Amino acid sequence: EYMVPTYAVAPLGVQTEFTASGGLASFTMDVGTFTQTAVISFTPQVPFDPGPPLVGPGFFFDLEAASQATGHPLVPQGPYTVTLSYTDEETAAGGVVNENALALYFWDGDQWVAESSCVVDPAANEITCTPDHFSLWSVLSERYHTFLPTIVRDHAP
Repeated sequence: EYMVPTYAVAPLGVQTEFTASGGLASFTMDVGTFTQTAVISFTPQVPFDPGPPLVGPGFFFDLEAASQATGHPLVPQGPYTVTLSYTDEETAAGGVVNENALALYFWDGDQWVAESSCVVDPAANEITCTPDHFSLWSVLSERYHTFLPTIVRDHAP
């Protein structure tokens, strides 16, 4: 099952952090990320086969921001932080996650492109990225060349 979209309002002049997908993905917006108050939407996508270099199904999501006043799309004024988490079980005994090959990809309108700002922290079981744009995103574990799956699990009863 898949989560419903999560929305958060980022007020001006305040560092804002919110969590989506049952605590497994968080986004931090620093002061000055937007020039006006933004409504940020995180929408998990229904699995599909997006084509090379990504194969499905797996975890991918759409992250967008819109002006609270007008509803018009907004772009970040600079980098923001995206942190994605995984579990020890996914890395143990040849599991689905290869920590040294985790990557976040964004859709540039024509193809999937690797986000170069990402750093994997094996001790914390996190991949942290600082992109300067919003997009449709995919998290890829290259061990099986498939999406990182667990983040989209619905842990609700």
